Amino acid sequence: MSLHPRIRAIIGADAVGAIVDGMVLGTNALSGLTRVQVGDGELNVHCDVVAPGTKLRVQLLARDLIVATQPPQHLSVRNSLKGVVTSVADECG
Repeated sequence: MSLHPRIRAIIGADAVGAIVDGMVLGTNALSGLTRVQVGDGELNVHCDVVAPGTKLRVQLLARDLIVATQPPQHLSVRNSLKGVVTSVADECG
């Protein structure tokens, strides 16, 4: 995630997050959401109809993310990806 002050000045604090590369797997028949493979995981996202195999980028906004030390349970979380926190920085720099 980018907390670089110059980038935040351009995009604003509400758009801070990460952009990840993914590939469309298809459409979830129950939800109608687009299934996107991201690394070893899968996201279900709102997206126009896109052919399976199409490469795209997904923006993950910091305000929409939670970090957990265990798999989330009993939450209304639509997507869950495994990852490793490599660093933590103070928002002020």
